[in-house]
Amino acid sequence: MALGSRFTLPLASASVLSSAARAIPLTTPIANITARPDLVDFIHNIGIVGPAITPPRPVPAPAPSPAPAPVTPPPAPIAPAPPLPLPTPPATSPFANLPFPNPGDRIRAEDFQTLSLSLRLLYETYVLGGSLFGMNFEAARTRLTSQGYQIARVLSVFGADLSPDDTALAARIVLLVQPLTLGERQVTLVLSEVATAPGPRTMPDLTRRFTFRQAEEALRAQLGDVPPGAPIAAPDLRGMTLTEAQRAIAQLTGGA
Repeated sequence: MALGSRFTLPLASASVLSSAARAIPLTTPIANITARPDLVDFIHNIGIVGPAITPPRPVPAPAPSPAPAPVTPPPAPIAPAPPLPLPTPPATSPFANLPFPNPGDRIRAEDFQTLSLSLRLLYETYVLGGSLFGMNFEAARTRLTSQGYQIARVLSVFGADLSPDDTALAARIVLLVQPLTLGERQVTLVLSEVATAPGPRTMPDLTRRFTFRQAEEALRAQLGDVPPGAPIAAPDLRGMTLTEAQRAIAQLTGGA
């Protein structure tokens, strides 16, 4: 309770308070009565009726600002694996010298060596295809010729024969590499279709009034090496009944 607040004292208590106040020296001003515990005990003992003395409420500290959420860095791009070294083509094929011993014949060390070389060649055939898979044709052709391989045949994924010396195939992707014969230097490659812009492949719209030749050209522009085919012949069904038209279509398709 601050000094100057009003309270009611009995008459006897007023005289006691005045004498007690003279006995308690006040050398400095008191801003709050709670600063003098002796006065608080004195007032409590004499039974002064007044407002309750409550300590000042502490001022709550401001809540700290929330920490910013940690920023997760984007994952680093995966670096492509370095290409595997190409195996050297064998000078001679060990498959031509595989042993075929008769029951009771002694197995020689040379026979085991020939079997080991054949198994090694099977392993190197898979290494050859795996090291060039997904590479563009220009880089694959350079690596093959530098190792002594000979490109015997190149096919597209649609089965069209392509020339190994065609420079327009440089950007095609290698899908398959395999030797013509195990143990030989000649290999066959299968390439992807015509390289287009990245993104999903969509079927061209053929619902317009296309002739067969126009539809074939639209497919070729979209898909690449589509094997050419002969136009489909259709019978003239004008003026026929439904039964006659069904019979004509069955004859064309080979049905009954």
